[in-house]
Amino acid sequence: MGMKDKAQQARQQAQDKMQGAKQQAKQRGQQGRENIQQKGQQGQQQAQQKGQQGRQQAQESLDDLDDLQ
Repeated sequence: MGMKDKAQQARQQAQDKMQGAKQQAKQRGQQGRENIQQKGQQGQQQAQQKGQQGRQQAQESLDDLDDLQ
């Protein structure tokens, strides 16, 4: 194998490594975005549940007041 071939091979390996690193970075970024979306959705669901609980309690309080009158 001549020097030219070795240089060619080394360049190819370096490119492959870069490609692999880019791919990994892309996947990590994607995972990060998905995690953020999931957390956001969980937060929304919790807020909705709390809102419903609050409304139910308010309704029950009003019903109690009606009973008293």
